[in-house]
Amino acid sequence: MKCPVCDSESYEILKSKGKNIKEVLLKCNECGNTFRETIKIPKMVEIRVIISKFEESLKKTIKLYPDEILEIGEVLMV
Repeated sequence: MKCPVCDSESYEILKSKGKNIKEVLLKCNECGNTFRETIKIPKMVEIRVIISKFEESLKKTIKLYPDEILEIGEVLMV
């Protein structure tokens, strides 16, 4: 999010409301302008994974955001 007056990305959140869609009131740290923004917070999705520990493997589900990418062999700390 950028200030519409000076294009600065440095701001302070003054107010925030909502769950999945947040409406925030921001104050620019550079020029002092206050402005509103709407932020959509993506829902987490459940992904099936296989957790291996030595000789034992378990099938479980974990929650990730839709834009997160996992690759085969990637290590996740649970």
